[in-house]
Amino acid sequence: KATELLGNILISKEMYKEAVNIYQEALKYNPANFDLNYNLGIAYTMLNDFQNAKICYEKAAIINTLENNTSYNIAMIELILGELEESERYFNKCIDDEELSPKAYYQLAKIYMLKSDKDTAIKALNIAIELDNNLYKKAMEEPIFIPIKGYIDYPNIDEEDIEPKQEKASKKEIIVRKHLED
Repeated sequence: KATELLGNILISKEMYKEAVNIYQEALKYNPANFDLNYNLGIAYTMLNDFQNAKICYEKAAIINTLENNTSYNIAMIELILGELEESERYFNKCIDDEELSPKAYYQLAKIYMLKSDKDTAIKALNIAIELDNNLYKKAMEEPIFIPIKGYIDYPNIDEEDIEPKQEKASKKEIIVRKHLED
């Protein structure tokens, strides 16, 4: 536990190489620990070592098949690496998760655009925006969606002041998700 806490502190201080060393050492004694594998994946992600991050996230996913953040991170890494089929498969695992569903549909729309499937991209993007209207502005600024901008539905907003959705993910999960999306 102490080693895990130290790794978390190192991640919060953006000392990712040191966190990798700590988590690797802890995994020698507890290789089936979800948190250690997942946190090691986060550290590798922040170092842009996507191959090792993917391996760690896959191990974490095997340990805890219900952990959708793991699937989302793997999907983003597969997308970065150009593995569209694998990325699509992992994003589809995330669409049942309330928090990740809009993000997954958004990323699926990108995949469909890369596959030149504009109709499916439009459907996925409109679902993403329906689930989280904050994605509309992001979609309108995204170069990959230029060919379908005219087909993107403007969000149906009833209230004047919409508050941004509060994410249930931890601070480090939000940081790593943003890093992968950027």
